[in-house]
Amino acid sequence: MTDPVTCTLTSLPAQLSVSSTVTLVLNFAMRQPVKDITVELPIGTKATDLVAGAEQAKAIDAHIGVDADANGKPRWTCGPPDITASRWKVVCTPSTAADTTRYWHLALPTVVVNAEPGTATVTVTVQTTDGEVITVAPAPTVTKEKAGFRFEGFAPVAPTLVYGGTARLTWTALEATGFVLTWDKEKVQLGGDVRRYDVEGVTKDTSFTLSATSKSSTDSPLTALVKVEAPASTFTDLTVTGDLSLTREITEGAYRLTEKNPSMAFTAPVDGYYSVRGIADARPDTGGNTKPHYLEVVLSDGVGKTAFYIGTGDYLNIASPRFNYFVPAGSMLTINSDPKGWYDYRLEVFWSGPHRELALPKQVK
Repeated sequence: MTDPVTCTLTSLPAQLSVSSTVTLVLNFAMRQPVKDITVELPIGTKATDLVAGAEQAKAIDAHIGVDADANGKPRWTCGPPDITASRWKVVCTPSTAADTTRYWHLALPTVVVNAEPGTATVTVTVQTTDGEVITVAPAPTVTKEKAGFRFEGFAPVAPTLVYGGTARLTWTALEATGFVLTWDKEKVQLGGDVRRYDVEGVTKDTSFTLSATSKSSTDSPLTALVKVEAPASTFTDLTVTGDLSLTREITEGAYRLTEKNPSMAFTAPVDGYYSVRGIADARPDTGGNTKPHYLEVVLSDGVGKTAFYIGTGDYLNIASPRFNYFVPAGSMLTINSDPKGWYDYRLEVFWSGPHRELALPKQVK
C-alpha cells in the first residue's frame, strides 16, 4: 500500500544549535484524501527531545502556508495546540476530502530548542478517510548541535563547468549572522540563514572567497575554486562549402500544465543546468478574484526545493522568478503546479548542455 502522505522537514536556519530559537517547516505531499494529520514535537531535556519546556512550547504559532479556494477559504486549518509536559501537538484538518490531494506546508515559528545535543524525531500521523491511523515513515528528524559559531564546507557543487555555466556554491554554518562572498571585482552580502549561492555566466577559472560573521567573532575566510572548460577550438576564418547549421548551447522547451497533467519531470542525461520559469494567465471568478496557484520545483537529490505562490486579484499574467538548478547526470527535476481555475499555465524550461532531445522531453498530452 502506498503511503497516503510524504513529509519532509526544513529549518531556518539550516543548522540548529542547542538553546536557540528556530522555525521549522513541514512540507506535505498528499497522495490520497485523508481525514486529518497530527504533528507532535517532543518536549523535555533529553537528547531526543526538541522543545525546551511546556512554557516555551506556548510560543509556537503554527500556521499553514498559502492554500485557499476560489472564495479565499483555507483548504487546511490547524486546531489549537495541545501541550503537555512531554509533547506539543496540533491537528490539521482539510476543509473537504477533495482538497487533500495537493502540496501544502505547515510552518512552526519560534521553536525554542532545549540544551542537549542530539537528534529529535517529529511524529506525523495520518488518519485516513477509513479511520486507519498511519505514522509517516521515515519520520522527520531535527539534529541539535553544540552551541558555538562554526563555518565550514565551502565548495562548488560542480568543480568544473562548461563555458558560461552557473557555479552553485554551498556551505554549512552554525550561529552565523551574515556572509560576504567575493570573486574577481564582485562582492555580495548574504544573510545568516543563506547556505548556497549561484553565480551565472562563469567563463574562466574563478576563485571564490566566503567569510562569515557571528555575534562574537569573524571566522577565517574559506576559498573555493571553480574551473571552466575552454571551448574546444577557436577559429578566425570559416569557409562553408555546404549547408551550415548552428545550434545554441542553451536550448528551450515550452510546456503547458493543465488540471489533467499538473506535473512534469525532467531527467538530466549528463551533468547540466536547468532554468525554469512559469507564466500563469488567470481568470476571475464571479467574485472578481482568482484562485490561488503555486509552482513548486523539486530536485531529486534534495539540494533544491523552491515554491512560488500566486495570490488573488483581477486578471493576471504573472511570471515566477527564474529557478536555476545544476542537475547531475541521472537526477530528476520535478515541477508541480495547481492549474485549476487558470486558462493557461506555461513553462519555459532552458537546458544548458548536450542531448537536448533527452533533457527536454515532448509535451505530455
